[in-house]
Amino acid sequence: MIHRDLKMLNVMVDENGDAKIIDFGLAFMRSVDDLSELREKFPGTAAFAAPEVLMHEDYDAEVDVWAMGIILYLMGTGDVRRLFCLLGDLCSQKCSILL
Repeated sequence: MIHRDLKMLNVMVDENGDAKIIDFGLAFMRSVDDLSELREKFPGTAAFAAPEVLMHEDYDAEVDVWAMGIILYLMGTGDVRRLFCLLGDLCSQKCSILL
C-alpha cells in the first residue's frame, strides 16, 4: 500500500500518545504492473512529495518514507522555512520545480 498523501495533518496522536496515520483517500494498493499509471496523476501535497513524484517518474512505497522524513524533520526542528528552501534547491537542481 502507498499512502501518497502523508503530511503532518494526516498523522494524529491518540489518547495513549500513539501516532496514527489517517486519510487513506489517495492510498493505492495494486500490483507492481499498475504502478506506471501512478505517474499520470499527481497525488497529495507537493511540499511532502518525493522528487520522483514531482518528476512524474515511476515510484513505489518509498515515497511515503520520504514524506515521513519531512514530517520528522518538521517535528524535530519546527523549521518549515529552512526545510522548504532546502527542498526547493534540491528540486530546482533535479527537476526545475520549486516547492
